Amino acid sequence: MRIAPAFEPNRRRPRTLWRPSLETLRLYSENVTPGGPEITPASSSRLVDVASQVVQLWRHRETERPSLETTPLSNRAQLHDPATLRWIMKHPGCGSPFSVRTLAAAAGCKPAAIGHLVSGRYRRTSEERARRIAEVLGCEPTALFALPPSTDLDESTG
Repeated sequence: MRIAPAFEPNRRRPRTLWRPSLETLRLYSENVTPGGPEITPASSSRLVDVASQVVQLWRHRETERPSLETTPLSNRAQLHDPATLRWIMKHPGCGSPFSVRTLAAAAGCKPAAIGHLVSGRYRRTSEERARRIAEVLGCEPTALFALPPSTDLDESTG
């Protein structure tokens, strides 16, 4: 039986990605800004380029991330049963059957959102998306989703 040595010169080592620590990100975010002081480490200028790109991506991620403040859980529609949604997709009120992608395109949302509802991974979605899905499938929204109560005053309560 052959025991592999600790170092084999002909074997390639897998490349590892450099991941900055939070302290490094903080330092670069404070110092690598347009018009701000430039950091030039002695090791290489590539490190500055990579770090500034990481900071830009990190900032973009934080600013573009959707928050639940825009759609609180209390204002979200809950799917009754994923099996019912799958059946209605195969037998829509009008037209040909829908796949996840065709339903997403027709409802104006991402295929992953429909896929998560169909698989049962997620059961909640925004009220607007629930209404668009039901409209495309040709059924009432309440047949598929439990909609949140309306906050508008109806005519009977004055």
